[in-house]
Amino acid sequence: MGKVKVLFLIIVLTGIYGMAQENGLSSGIYTTQMHGATKSFNLKTDNTFETFVNGTSVVTGNYTIDADTLTAIDIAGQIACAPENNKGIYTWTCKNDSIILKAVKDDCQGRAKAMTQGKWIKKTD
Repeated sequence: MGKVKVLFLIIVLTGIYGMAQENGLSSGIYTTQMHGATKSFNLKTDNTFETFVNGTSVVTGNYTIDADTLTAIDIAGQIACAPENNKGIYTWTCKNDSIILKAVKDDCQGRAKAMTQGKWIKKTD
């Protein structure tokens, strides 16, 4: 009887973990189409990100995810936000393979506009 309980617990926990990964914001490449351009950002597993416009890298930085909050800090790039306003805080919602971001606080107007103009679809391999 004990083995059955342990096996059941393992199955339940595996399912919960899978649902969290499936319905949560995780590392990977997210893309969207805006104003005739393909925009994407790559959330890397080492908590760095890289943003692209039509395949050209335009911003690099660091990010953290805490529950439903994404915090991004621009470090470098052609269109990186200025040091005095390089931090943006967003809440996110996920549905299937896409996310929608809403600005909580971001004084960098260009980034705030780009990040919140539509849904971002997670690219699959």
